[in-house]
Amino acid sequence: MYKRLKSLYNRCFGSSRNYRYDYKFLKKCKKILDVGCGKGYFIENNPVAITGIDYNEKSIAESLSKGHKVIKASALNLPFKDASFEGIHCAHLIEHFDLNDVKKIIGEIYRVLQPGGILVLRTPMFNKYFFNDPTHIRPYPPAALMNLLGLVDQGQSSLVEHLKVSFRFVKLKIFRGNLFQPIYEVSAAPRQFPCAVIFKSIGLLLAQANIKSFEYSDYMIVLNKCVIQ
Repeated sequence: MYKRLKSLYNRCFGSSRNYRYDYKFLKKCKKILDVGCGKGYFIENNPVAITGIDYNEKSIAESLSKGHKVIKASALNLPFKDASFEGIHCAHLIEHFDLNDVKKIIGEIYRVLQPGGILVLRTPMFNKYFFNDPTHIRPYPPAALMNLLGLVDQGQSSLVEHLKVSFRFVKLKIFRGNLFQPIYEVSAAPRQFPCAVIFKSIGLLLAQANIKSFEYSDYMIVLNKCVIQ
């Protein structure tokens, strides 16, 4: 029963379904790089066109077992020539690095992305669950990232040095968190909020089934690398 429930939940709400929205911005690209591919959820959208890189050997092994093209490499030093990819996807990676390393990662992504290419970058919003993952170093809210990229006025952050990259802003989308989470956290009497008890029970069942839910609200920014004449 738990296995069926887990399978159904993952098909409806799981990572591969979630990344389908990311992929629609890259589906016209014939050569795509997934930086920090993990277990290959995004690669499942098009295993022929997408190459993944990751540094975690267990994640790489799982992705390879699905027949994916994955290379062990660091996002700080991508093993590809300049302008190698038409599209790049990078999800849930930069929050694991400090600012100096994030600058290097974005610099490397910019280097291997073709002029006119598309970058889809995704990372969690900061909330009270953010540091439940002990590998999270710091959050990068949308305004902070866009400031770093020089896409917005620095305002009071006049000491921030923009990266030497040239992107055109395409889209920013903020995703909702776990469907069950807001009601799950309501501390009210059952007679006042009967649905709260129902959703709390569902949340506990999902936890017991070891089903991963959307614990964090995150956002996705889509950028187009400018063609410099």
